[in-house]
Amino acid sequence: MASLMTTGILVLLIASLYAASAGGAGGCWEGHAVFHDIHDNDYKIVTVNDSRLTITPNVSEFNHQTWIVESTLDAKCHATIDFNVKGKPNPPPCNLTASIWDMSEFESSGKRSKIVVEFTDPTGQINPDPTMPINEWVEVHIEPTTNASASGCWEGHAVLHDVSRGDYKDVTVNGNRLTLTPHTNTSDPRDYWIVESTLDDKCVATIDFNCGAKCQGYRNPPPCKLTASIWDMSKFEFFGKRSKIAVEITVKPDQYLLCNINPVDPTIPVNEWVETHTAPASPAPTPY
Repeated sequence: MASLMTTGILVLLIASLYAASAGGAGGCWEGHAVFHDIHDNDYKIVTVNDSRLTITPNVSEFNHQTWIVESTLDAKCHATIDFNVKGKPNPPPCNLTASIWDMSEFESSGKRSKIVVEFTDPTGQINPDPTMPINEWVEVHIEPTTNASASGCWEGHAVLHDVSRGDYKDVTVNGNRLTLTPHTNTSDPRDYWIVESTLDDKCVATIDFNCGAKCQGYRNPPPCKLTASIWDMSKFEFFGKRSKIAVEITVKPDQYLLCNINPVDPTIPVNEWVETHTAPASPAPTPY
């Protein structure tokens, strides 16, 4: 009887804590910020006040849209988003799930952090995997993290989902050596490529997908060199902290003309690769 009473008390305690957390969206980010939409290549304004999430377009001389999306964040910092609102052109065919993450550099000194809004499709209409990100919104203005502790760059092997191209990359970091290969469903060596680079002390590397014979299997490579930086994405949920690796792709300042990109801000990403644990199995191809 005592054990049953103890169990009941614990269940009630957990339920009450969860309810309290849900009421204030747990430890979610709160504030107001401008985000770069990787998919639409424009900007959105996101405001979080307590558990209330509001999204509006970033109105400018090039964008005169006037629409508003409102939703409520739960205890996991998730919100259901319906973009089918008056004034919003080309909305997705279904409701999406938005989750708020904190993304920070691995750089030990003066490292920066920023907010990322990640979108997934719980309905399977856009992507059958409800955990796979279909878009990332990345905060434009970022600040140094206070009391940054010394830490080295991430090391290891991970499969990352390329949000822009919709495919998967195998990323390996050994010491300061960065290696990129495809995570494909074919063992055909013609679909294989390998890109190698060196990470600096800020966990940043120059990436060139036009690297000769080793890169011949990379379809439609960008015409310019890119910069890849490794970030740690994390968010607090009711039962603990979740984290994953992200590789942020920007254009090198001296490559804007080659990439035909207007150099508005070299810190604005042109793509995000996000770690996933549900990518399709990949047979080992025959390397060059």
